[in-house]
Amino acid sequence: DVFLHDYYTSHGQTLSRSYIEALINRGAVHVNGKVKKKAFRGLREGDHVDVRFLLDEATLQLEPEAIPLDILHEDDKLLIVNKPAGMVVHPAPGN
Repeated sequence: DVFLHDYYTSHGQTLSRSYIEALINRGAVHVNGKVKKKAFRGLREGDHVDVRFLLDEATLQLEPEAIPLDILHEDDKLLIVNKPAGMVVHPAPGN
């Protein structure tokens, strides 16, 4: 038997145990068509694992960064930022 986290790390994925646990707690992990609602050990050869990767505050640990922004215009209703190429604007694992 194998833990889900150990399965992913053995296949080159860099998913934290807390992220996997959050996915399980949110019902985003199915094994052989059944939703897993708690952390489990019991993956076996031949099992079909379906993971729906969720990107939100519950599954990502977001930390604010002090990034200097080139603000071109700002008023009560509008903000215009000159975003440099390569700057990440949507959080995702690894960014």
